[in-house]
Amino acid sequence: MLYRMLRNQRSVLLKGVVLLVVMAVFICFNLEATLMLINRTRHALFHEKYQDGIPGLAPPLEESDRLWEFAHTMQYKCEKPKRIGGDNGVGDGSYEICLESKHWPLTIDPNYKCLVYSFGVGDDLSFDDALAKMGCEVHSFDPSMNWEDGKVFPSGVTFHKIGISQWDIEKDENGWKMRSLKTLLKELGHSGRIIDILKVDTDAPMGGGFEDMLMQEMLDTDLHQCVRQFVLEIHIPGPIAAPKWLDRCRRVYRQMSHLSNLGYKTFNMTDNVRYLQNIHHNPSLTAENGVRPYLIYSDRAALYEMSQVNVKVANSCPVS
Repeated sequence: MLYRMLRNQRSVLLKGVVLLVVMAVFICFNLEATLMLINRTRHALFHEKYQDGIPGLAPPLEESDRLWEFAHTMQYKCEKPKRIGGDNGVGDGSYEICLESKHWPLTIDPNYKCLVYSFGVGDDLSFDDALAKMGCEVHSFDPSMNWEDGKVFPSGVTFHKIGISQWDIEKDENGWKMRSLKTLLKELGHSGRIIDILKVDTDAPMGGGFEDMLMQEMLDTDLHQCVRQFVLEIHIPGPIAAPKWLDRCRRVYRQMSHLSNLGYKTFNMTDNVRYLQNIHHNPSLTAENGVRPYLIYSDRAALYEMSQVNVKVANSCPVS
């Protein structure tokens, strides 16, 4: 009897050890799936009280899908699109602009003083250089670069070691000098001028980007009237079930839908999945199968590269 009991205990113990080994192997080779399960469980236990169908109060999946559909819906057809920058117009650093005369005055007036503000360089000035060679005054901003503040590149691009923010800060927690758009326009002598292309593609150190700060300032100060074309990358990190990223998803949707009502119309959108294709060594991976199903409970991010025209741009900027 004692022998049988000991043998049964050893059998149970052995099964337990095997189960632990299997779980350990599963976790090692399916870490993302494990984290998704943990996040799903945490969310089920501690989520806020949602209200289906109400933007800003809906569950994470509904909020994520709402922004996804908005980003993927074209609102304007540009008859003369042109993709510039990057590697011959493709890959990181390339963006699409619209060369229709009503959105690109240089088409009909070669003496027109075109102005470009570009936030986020990342060692790639190809987009900015191309616009300078097309006849624009181009100012590039990035506090993370090691270039000297005020450096002028051969193309004519002027670099500023400054980041975009809602506030004017001499040195933030990263040691960066930050300025609002309104302050930059004033400090650089551009108050009252239209920005022909405003580009923002910035990565925040703690995740996300600074594009939401810029959009909020545009809405709060009426600077939305002073931009002819808006080129940006929207950063939506996962898991969106996490309160921080759910708030960001809701905020960005609210800002973009408000700007749309004020005249900003999307004519081009590209899902940036290049980082995932590199990580998984899978060039055929798409946003629809590699990002969207994972956004709610994993740390994958949706990156929307968007180009917009402002159909209600003012003749002169009313903000000074």
